[in-house]
Amino acid sequence: MKPMQWRLRKKRVPADVLFPGFWTAAGRPLLAAALLAVCLAPAAQAQTATWPAKPIKIVVPYPPGSSPDLMGRLLAQSFQATLKQTVVVDNKAGALGIIGTQEVARSAPDGYTLLLTTNTTQAANVALVKDLQYDPIKDFAAISLLATAPMMLLVPADSPIRNVDELVRQGRAAGKGLSAGYGSAASQVSTAKLRFAGKLNIVDVPYKGIPLAVNDMLGGQLAFTFADLPLALPLLRSGRAKGLGVTSLQRVAADPQIPALAETFPGFEVTGWQGLVAPAGTPDAVIEKLHDAVKKALAEPQNVERMKSLSFTPSTFTAKQFSGFIVQEVAKWKEDAKQAGMTPQ
Repeated sequence: MKPMQWRLRKKRVPADVLFPGFWTAAGRPLLAAALLAVCLAPAAQAQTATWPAKPIKIVVPYPPGSSPDLMGRLLAQSFQATLKQTVVVDNKAGALGIIGTQEVARSAPDGYTLLLTTNTTQAANVALVKDLQYDPIKDFAAISLLATAPMMLLVPADSPIRNVDELVRQGRAAGKGLSAGYGSAASQVSTAKLRFAGKLNIVDVPYKGIPLAVNDMLGGQLAFTFADLPLALPLLRSGRAKGLGVTSLQRVAADPQIPALAETFPGFEVTGWQGLVAPAGTPDAVIEKLHDAVKKALAEPQNVERMKSLSFTPSTFTAKQFSGFIVQEVAKWKEDAKQAGMTPQ
């Protein structure tokens, strides 16, 4: 399409000369798009000013009772008081958190659908899953990192295995291999690192979430599993499981009798984390309001004590800091998976 002609002083002047920049290489005017943006700006600002005007949904891509589920419900309760709006937790478990994460990536960027994300969904899946149907960096707007925590290596209370050395001996001798369940990237990578470091014969058993793997471990269907500390600690205190080691470089204050796996395998470390994100394109003003709500939630005395009891280390990165952190974590988990001999499945 040729640019329209404008009549000035009885001369025809091409519109692309009068208004440079409003015409594309194909000759299609950009003026309409620019005018539309100007017209829509006040409406968008008005919607942002009144946010939240309806219930907010926090999608947790893991089953009820999981560590992210506990965090999601902690935030939901606090958000309701702070934002004066109903906040619901929607568990969409399965496929290493991919099902729920994809749902949020495709949701409207209006601040009403959020994702309680983790190192699995927002970083490690890039290294673990072929043809991942979402981009953890481009498809989401970071709000805040929430907390970090290590994993714990668990065996049933009646297991003959009493420590890591005995697990290593059995793992090397087992003909068919020791069965180990995983329900997150942190548990999967922890298992792979243990296999590599100890030269063990292990049979991997995938689950939709860590609680399901823990249940089978308690029932004797699995030799061991790695679990988040919020799930593991109550099992130890009730005598239902034994903890053989934690994946932090040092022992944890919640149970200092349990050694760090790094004491047996120097440098062994896997740290899980949780954060809050929204679909890409969510207005900055809404992101800021949500970040302020997160800071308030994590500072409330009852939540501080709750997180301490679960061995969470709270964090309230700014949205910009969290965004940069995610980029770094994608690279880190790629390297961890590579070192553990893992390839995308």
